[in-house]
Amino acid sequence: MDSHFDVVVFGTGLTESIAAASLSKAGYKVVHIDTNPYYGGNEASLTPDELTQWCSRIPPSKPNCCDYACKSQTGTVQSSRQYSLSLSPSVIPSSGSLITSLIASGVARYGGFRLLDKAAVYSSGELKTIPGSKEAIFKSKDISLVDKRRLMRFLLFASGDFESAKELEGRSEMPFIEFLEEVFFLNQDLAGTVANALALCTSPKEHTILALQRTRQYLRSSGKYGPSPFLIGHYGGLGELAQGYCRTCAVSGGTYILGRRVLSIHDMASPTNECADTTTPRFKISVDDVSEPIFADLIISSDDYLPQELLPVDVLGSAPSSSVETSAFCIAIVDQPLAFSKLSSQVPLPEVDADSAHSTTQQSPANDDISTALIIFPPEARRQTNGVVTVLIEGEETFSCPRGKHILYISTPCLNLSSDANESLDPKDILRPYLMDTLRLLSNGPIPEPAFSAYYLRNLSTSNLPLSPKERVIISPPLSSHFATKGDEAARNAETIFWEVVKRLPKGDGVESLWPPLEEDQNDED
Repeated sequence: MDSHFDVVVFGTGLTESIAAASLSKAGYKVVHIDTNPYYGGNEASLTPDELTQWCSRIPPSKPNCCDYACKSQTGTVQSSRQYSLSLSPSVIPSSGSLITSLIASGVARYGGFRLLDKAAVYSSGELKTIPGSKEAIFKSKDISLVDKRRLMRFLLFASGDFESAKELEGRSEMPFIEFLEEVFFLNQDLAGTVANALALCTSPKEHTILALQRTRQYLRSSGKYGPSPFLIGHYGGLGELAQGYCRTCAVSGGTYILGRRVLSIHDMASPTNECADTTTPRFKISVDDVSEPIFADLIISSDDYLPQELLPVDVLGSAPSSSVETSAFCIAIVDQPLAFSKLSSQVPLPEVDADSAHSTTQQSPANDDISTALIIFPPEARRQTNGVVTVLIEGEETFSCPRGKHILYISTPCLNLSSDANESLDPKDILRPYLMDTLRLLSNGPIPEPAFSAYYLRNLSTSNLPLSPKERVIISPPLSSHFATKGDEAARNAETIFWEVVKRLPKGDGVESLWPPLEEDQNDED
């Protein structure tokens, strides 16, 4: 192995994997290192056996980065390798940065996708599905003609370029539900339904601008590939896509080292001049079980790989403005079919095209054919948490589990917690009631006990870290915990990193685009 590389990338999370693939295809010599024996980092897809091992390893907590805590796991399953469980469950909007990246890079051919079959909101003790066309608004008997017109006026506003609209002046940080009530005169129930089911708000206090951006993406994604605005990735979703980008990087010449500890990272620059000598490598890296040191001119990394001397001041904990967002997660496997026929169609919300010119005529699948579903529990549904609880259900047609089984991913932000309360937080106490409620609502007989379940907390710093503390170190920010935005975040972050590398480590012939044009009938070799 040639030991001198242009770029070393630490971690195979989705952001790092997209960045590595784009740089390798642009002609940079890349080595990609991960201490884990699998691809995907915090977005990895694991078997139940691997998840059990992951739950037993609690890494030391580190300020201002992403870490996990309070992990617990119960149960076992047979044929563990037939499952792909995502550490970062998500839906992929049909129109967005990740889809654009998958198509432009050619990585889409390595993965498979399925439309989300059903989306439902918990209301008054039952699940009510979100209809698949704008015409459903006018067919609904649960909403008045006046409210229908107000709702359509909002949808037309949200599907356009609203950033400079007078309706938004001075209201960007207003809670979204208040914005809907004050500006578009939606009643409280309808405003709450829009916020939870269409804008996918995770908090009653979420800022209007963020909710509007998600609403616009929802509207523009609807009808692109079918009646649902969301896709579900096969084999665990984002972790499988990260592996696809790694494959693209390797095909373009990238080198991979998995399952090896990074022993040391030595900055060989002069203390008085970071770029005193541009002819020799900048960094010397020692990796366990690799006989020769690795040399690189630039580092891309999440902050958990780097020694303190390469971290910005904020990461070392001296930024008084930093705070931590905590989210609770549950992964459960149910070894019997779920009764999706219990879903009713009463929520008066549309899935419409961005220009509102037409709606898709493709029908949603019959309940017996449903393999994926999204259930939203509004904050009022229970009192254990102030955040919205989402339940993402995946069945055999996502190739994540065997026939007759289902995987349930449950998550919620933990809001308004004191530091003492956060330290004693138990994700099982928060999420198990929602797991059992979901099984009760979707079971024809006795409520089944999950065959396997795991609970954990994800702590994410909200401090704005500098992209790089040094000229030749670029820090990859962790992704948010929102189930519908993290894939697009990764693609945007990776593009920012790509252009930073091009600026700091320019190629002689120049780089004109993030992804070079794909060759027709391109065949790769492993």
